[in-house]
Amino acid sequence: MSAIVHARNVVSFVRSWPRLSRMRIYRTVGDALTVDCEAAVERIYRESFPASERDPFPELWIAITSGKRDLTVAERDESVVGFAVTVAIPDARCVVLEYIAVDRARRGAGAGGQLFDAIVEAGRAHDYARGAGLLLEVERPFPEDGPSEDRRRRVEFYERRGGELVDCAPEFTVPSLTPGESPREMRLIWVPFDPTPTPSGERLRALVRALFTVSYELPPRHEILRTNLEALVC
Repeated sequence: MSAIVHARNVVSFVRSWPRLSRMRIYRTVGDALTVDCEAAVERIYRESFPASERDPFPELWIAITSGKRDLTVAERDESVVGFAVTVAIPDARCVVLEYIAVDRARRGAGAGGQLFDAIVEAGRAHDYARGAGLLLEVERPFPEDGPSEDRRRRVEFYERRGGELVDCAPEFTVPSLTPGESPREMRLIWVPFDPTPTPSGERLRALVRALFTVSYELPPRHEILRTNLEALVC
């Protein structure tokens, strides 16, 4: 059971945990952000993502505090245990999940699932046009050097929560955030906010354009965007 509480700049999702413990999940912006929250998010961010997948944290935090990105925080016993960064793109009828991570010491207890479910719930409660959904990237579960158990588990995590691999984009690459490194091989996952088919055709092309021009902030004629559009198979 969940409740939504509105207070200033905070939207809080409160869910019950076993043994009467509780985790508070909330979206926070502007003056609701604290120095302690920033420090905890930065620590979890750095321990959870390799350099090739990390924006410089000061730039990410500016994007959050300025409202260009949304920060959703999971808190337990008044300590930040996880976070997610999203960007809404209403024109493309999607929300892009850019980062989701849980404190290494708190993993395996359900915090990540609660956090992800809260993001999807918020998207479904928003007044998006029909056909909207959550778009995210995962590493390919079956890379050329053989299957990866960790990668497969990540895909299954999202599939259990309504996510679908976008089969029309089997050869998807994204820029490495480490200068000079080759693009990273990924797969797209789509979580619909209402019962609609997995995107394909022009709908998928619009989502790919939005992902690169808004989330990655690349120009519309960037080579990696053109390459991915050409690689779509349906």
